[in-house]
Amino acid sequence: MNPPAIKLSTKSTRKIKNKILAMEAAPEAIPPKPKIAATIAITKNITVQRNINKVLLLTNFFYLVIKELYQKLLSVAFIFATSVNY
Repeated sequence: MNPPAIKLSTKSTRKIKNKILAMEAAPEAIPPKPKIAATIAITKNITVQRNINKVLLLTNFFYLVIKELYQKLLSVAFIFATSVNY
């Protein structure tokens, strides 16, 4: 059995050792190269922006196609309506 002074010394040493090991095992709060995270974020934003632009272009394209088809339909309907004799 250990005398009280040795117990106290062992307990203190163990606490210090555990504290040091815990510091080494803890992840760093700041990444080693924060520039990489910023680059990834910028790349994602650019990709999203390009996708939004593609959707807007496609939407505009389909709007123009439908508008043209509607105008042709109206002109055919007008020709048909004027050619029918009552």
